[in-house]
Amino acid sequence: MPTRKNLLLLEDILNAAEKIIYYTYDVSFEDFMDTNEKMDAVVLNFLIIGEAASRISKEFQIYNRDIPWSHIISFRNCLVHEYFQIDYEMVWKIKESSLPPLVEAVGNIVDDLYSRPDE
Repeated sequence: MPTRKNLLLLEDILNAAEKIIYYTYDVSFEDFMDTNEKMDAVVLNFLIIGEAASRISKEFQIYNRDIPWSHIISFRNCLVHEYFQIDYEMVWKIKESSLPPLVEAVGNIVDDLYSRPDE
């Protein structure tokens, strides 16, 4: 299993998720919708999360089934291919409900990978 490559991709996911959380901290949905920069930044970072997830090895994805890899990748594909009609309510709901557990799960995997002796 190419853990180093997967580890770097997992760190990309965490970094992008942390940016989304930072950009939307103490921001209401209405304020989010009134700020094009925040909307763009959040979507860009969800794209990064989805792209990184799509590059995680299939073996690693199977081993870590608690992460909804296919949903993450599908959401990225939706954002890319439907960019002219993004459903920002859905983006906000995913940020609110799915991002925190993703950060926790990916963070736990990263911690576990760092705690392993060199393989």
